Amino acid sequence: MYDQLGGGFHRYSVDERWLVPHFEKMLYDNALLIWVYLEAYQVTGKKLYQRITREVLDYVLREMTQPQGGAAPRRTPTAKERKANILYGSPKKWRRFWGKKTSGYSRAITG
Repeated sequence: MYDQLGGGFHRYSVDERWLVPHFEKMLYDNALLIWVYLEAYQVTGKKLYQRITREVLDYVLREMTQPQGGAAPRRTPTAKERKANILYGSPKKWRRFWGKKTSGYSRAITG
């Protein structure tokens, strides 16, 4: 499941409609999907595949690279992200966490 806002791929969904991702993102999943999308771009020339390749690379470098070198095997959400069920919560949870200013935005994202 591609995270269009945060970048990278989630391993799987925790609901039957594939709306709520499992929050942990794994390095090996993202590394393999980089190659898949890169090869798809090379074969088809579709800019969408190029964009996803770049976004996943950016995500891995930004979120999974360790200060001492190398990369973390997984990205686990922070306590604040888990508490808010961030980006994937219900509109009620979104408004409670972010406040009334973002109500319209949360409706656009969560329905």
